[in-house]
Amino acid sequence: MLLSIQFPFSDSRIFIGEKAKLLGRPHWPSVSPDVDFVRSFGSIRKRRLGGIAGWVGENALCEADRALRFPRIESFRDKQTGLRIPLLLAFRRFYFDGLAVGKFEVGISPKQKEIDALTRQQTYGFINHFLNLPVTIPALSKKAVSAELAGQLVSTSLGQSAKHLAKFYAGSSIAHPPPAKLENWWVLPGAPLLFVVHKHSERIQIPFFGKPVPRSENLKSDLFYCEVPYSGKSLRMWVMGLTPQTNYGEVRALRICLLRLHAEHEALRLVLQNIATGKIDITPKSKESDLLQLYLNEATRRITRLGSKADNLSESNLAELARESEDMVNPGERDALLTSLKTIDIRNNIFQKVVEYVKTEIHAREVYMGDKYHIEGSTVGAVGDQAQASNNVFNQWNQSGGDLKNLAKELAALRAELGKQAKEPEEFEAAAAIAKAEAAAEKGDGTTVFQYLKNAGKWAFDVAKSIGVPVAVEALKKAIGI
Repeated sequence: MLLSIQFPFSDSRIFIGEKAKLLGRPHWPSVSPDVDFVRSFGSIRKRRLGGIAGWVGENALCEADRALRFPRIESFRDKQTGLRIPLLLAFRRFYFDGLAVGKFEVGISPKQKEIDALTRQQTYGFINHFLNLPVTIPALSKKAVSAELAGQLVSTSLGQSAKHLAKFYAGSSIAHPPPAKLENWWVLPGAPLLFVVHKHSERIQIPFFGKPVPRSENLKSDLFYCEVPYSGKSLRMWVMGLTPQTNYGEVRALRICLLRLHAEHEALRLVLQNIATGKIDITPKSKESDLLQLYLNEATRRITRLGSKADNLSESNLAELARESEDMVNPGERDALLTSLKTIDIRNNIFQKVVEYVKTEIHAREVYMGDKYHIEGSTVGAVGDQAQASNNVFNQWNQSGGDLKNLAKELAALRAELGKQAKEPEEFEAAAAIAKAEAAAEKGDGTTVFQYLKNAGKWAFDVAKSIGVPVAVEALKKAIGI
């Protein structure tokens, strides 16, 4: 069994010129294994089994042992049954595409070759144990925000590492003397992605709400997509169940493909948001304009190819599930985004690709209600009913006089205000959650509205109270449980 987490991030510094003072090396993706290194992260090594042949470009990765450290890796223990699973660190690795897409991945596995079985409760506990493992990340010196370290460490949990890793990379990849200030929006963390791979003999029961993917005759393995509640939010997770007949080469290719597809979606989403909000301000026909257009062209092309590759490998439509949300850019920011792109004299073919990307509505989640959804004949086992809670909260709110039309109007006002005030990564995430809730409210999908509102958090609730949107305040109060 292998359990891993990916922390994707977007790096917008290449689009703002020399003021970011980026280091000249390593030259991603054309790096020199065993020679190049990422400062304060680790050495770059050749991937033992390579990437996906020809075009994904992940044949070399940074062994990022110095960036994220485990003071200890405690065994997982289930107090009720006495089950104990000692754990091993499988990898800590980093990859960057040379333009804007970065990803940091961490994996653990049990010390024994196989585990016999995990009940739904044990699986829930095991994944939360993984996410709550204590880690440390070096803190940058206040005097030198680059790779000069103050000897201090940020202590956090693995599941909360994204913003600290993004900040550390931002400081570690610039030259001396550093810029006067590292802007928070230069390097932004995306939504993490969990990935579980287990053998047929390991009977893993999944307690989370999600969607099974029909078994592929090509892969001969089971695949399941779900959402894991963690720290007031939902983390997406893929689960692969390997059978004795599994085509391991194809399964590995699909795993790499899904991980990279997630990172590409997240980075593009964040870059587009930076353009829409005016943070990336490009001079027409400049070097920065050419680089931005190169990235937008490459990103949309790679997402299309990766989606097609995943669909072909799995003989199913995984590209829809791999896309996090219907709205890559908040609905109110779309016009601003397209206007900004026109201002830089963007080439028409690239402009049309972006238009198609941000305006395509993809319904990625299929809602399963009831006590339990069971996948017959699957190695994954039983899957849970986590969506029921959001449905119950919506019903209570609706029965007390809540109206989705009025809620949609107030969420639009709240989303606009959050966009103005957001500075930290968590605040941008809260604004995105409100935008998704707004879109769901406009469609009359109450259960989905409350799933998104739950992710918005206390800051969004406080802002809602301050601007006088009582319907949104009451809905947030119910969703968050205040």
